[in-house]
Amino acid sequence: MSAPAVLGLVVARGGSKGLPRKNVLPLAGKPLIVHTIEAARQARSLGRSVLSSEDPEIISVATAAGCAAPFVRPGELAGDTSSTVDVALHALDWLAAHEAYRADVVVLLPATAPLRRAEHIDGAVAALLGDAEAEA
Repeated sequence: MSAPAVLGLVVARGGSKGLPRKNVLPLAGKPLIVHTIEAARQARSLGRSVLSSEDPEIISVATAAGCAAPFVRPGELAGDTSSTVDVALHALDWLAAHEAYRADVVVLLPATAPLRRAEHIDGAVAALLGDAEAEA
């Protein structure tokens, strides 16, 4: 059996009401989203990471930081009440249809968790893959 394809899905939308433009505002000298992208890039368990966003500035900052952004999230999936599950399904459907890429595991990586490190991602993936009861 081959190793599962593990996708890191960095999720960030532009329409924050509480702190406008928060995903691109500086935190410790770099845009908030860059902290998540750096952790994803360093995580050994992620075979691939992509961004899901509808916002051109977020997409620009993310790609400059080395995160792939192969699609633009539809506006209807970027509202206050948009479902994260629907956002993930959109990304998976797009990658399957346009790149024939299929992930076995999806790791959601919200840009708003800048203290998450690569070892946290790797630990979570290892726990999931090591759990015989986890849904395949």
